[in-house]
Amino acid sequence: MRYKLKIQIGNNEPNFGKGVVELLDLCDQYGSLSKAYKEMGMSNSKAWKIIKRAQEDLGYELVHTTSGGNHGGGSFLTPEGKILVHKYKVFKEKVDMYTDEVFKEIFENE
Repeated sequence: MRYKLKIQIGNNEPNFGKGVVELLDLCDQYGSLSKAYKEMGMSNSKAWKIIKRAQEDLGYELVHTTSGGNHGGGSFLTPEGKILVHKYKVFKEKVDMYTDEVFKEIFENE
């Protein structure tokens, strides 16, 4: 037997979860939101919708973008964005460990 646990956090509307974290991680890794959403097979409008919804709920910016020019443009996580991604990952890891333990206790010890 298996289980599936979906973890989302937020202030008013919990919508910051695995997908947003993956998008932000890739954006941080590539320095480009465009590369991040393309790798995920996502449209530009969907990526921005997800990010803007999370930012509006949280009350702060997660991604900062710069326009092109001589040095090219890019996107990177704000300090608050990096902290939130890190905290989400730590929280999820701890919840997963506890949940695995409880699941085994209840379903595998029959």
